[in-house]
Amino acid sequence: MKKLFYILLIIICSCTKTNEDYSPEETPVLIAVLKGNQPISDIQFLLFNDQQNAPKDIVTNELNIAKQNEPSTNLTYSNGQYQSPSDFIIQNSSTYEIKGKYKGQNIEATCNIPPPISNLQSIENDTITINPNPPIGLPSYILQWTALDPAKYSYVLVLEVLENNPVAIPFSQEAGLFQSKYNGPTEIPGLTLFETDFKYYGLHKLTVYAIEKEFEDIYFYNPADKSGLLKNGPDNIVGAKGFVTGVSTFSLQLLVQ
Repeated sequence: MKKLFYILLIIICSCTKTNEDYSPEETPVLIAVLKGNQPISDIQFLLFNDQQNAPKDIVTNELNIAKQNEPSTNLTYSNGQYQSPSDFIIQNSSTYEIKGKYKGQNIEATCNIPPPISNLQSIENDTITINPNPPIGLPSYILQWTALDPAKYSYVLVLEVLENNPVAIPFSQEAGLFQSKYNGPTEIPGLTLFETDFKYYGLHKLTVYAIEKEFEDIYFYNPADKSGLLKNGPDNIVGAKGFVTGVSTFSLQLLVQ
């Protein structure tokens, strides 16, 4: 399915180059998704050119982040990404500002981190037993989490198979339906999983993200148009293109057997 940061992998392809020789038609791009209760590990600061498939990294020591009304912290570049010190933890229900420079041009962005969310069942793992011929409509797992203001926030759901060589479940009907059911944001703080939502036996990871509704498009943008997001997608960067937004998240592991 389109995972939370799928659009980042589309724009930031694996052959990203570092180059200090910039042409006038290149556009600086700042992309960051700040995760509540975690340090920063994957901010992207790039030059994007419509005529090239691979953006180039901007390497600078002038990219900083600050929690509102607090001193700034320098972000350091490593292996194509900007990171914060491990003791700099993004706090939920807070506002952050990122500042940098490109050829003397000030670049700034501000974002809010949603309130924290958690699994109301207070468990981190569980087991689901599968019958390959399930009765129609029989639920196999029910999950509820913290409800946020539906006028401001929605949720993105991601189900990943953690097995290296997953074994397919021999269903007698179509299965693996999770992707099609949750291929867009939802405002409901809960979900019901059915046996046919799964396709494989083994360990799975289910992750729930709370996002600001105004940034829903960046998580479900058409991957066929990678330059379109920069031209027409959400943009809250001053002095550059791109977006900085925040999420709250929790995850649990499900063993399907």
